[in-house]
Amino acid sequence: MEVQPAGLDDVLHDVFLVVHRRLDDYDGRSSMRSWLYGVARRVALHHRRRGARRVRREHHAPVPAAQAQPDDVLARREAAQWVEDFVATLPPDQRAVFVLCEVEGLPAPEVAAATGAKLNTVYSRLRLARRRFESAVAQRAEGGALG
Repeated sequence: MEVQPAGLDDVLHDVFLVVHRRLDDYDGRSSMRSWLYGVARRVALHHRRRGARRVRREHHAPVPAAQAQPDDVLARREAAQWVEDFVATLPPDQRAVFVLCEVEGLPAPEVAAATGAKLNTVYSRLRLARRRFESAVAQRAEGGALG
């Protein structure tokens, strides 16, 4: 059973711990040498399995995102506030459809069921809200105020 060189000290330590704990279980049916070999083999197997599990966990773990710079955080907050301000300017019916479709990601048929509106009405309200949003984005890009 091969153990990586970096883990040899740990495996050796674990073998001594197991032998110390289990020495009273040695019944003499086999030689001490073969009993120690069995203990060492099982400890090495356990060590390899544990290492393989760790590698799989690390492989599947999400890679931490780079920490956002303060300017990026501020820009995101300002953009989120701008979108909130825009949404507040929409008529209530358009606001509900826009938020449910564009922010929450619900499909139009589900929005129709949730709001009690006809499907074509949902599409019409969404189209109007999107037009207003595109206009507001263009106005913002030109440096104008929200409106």
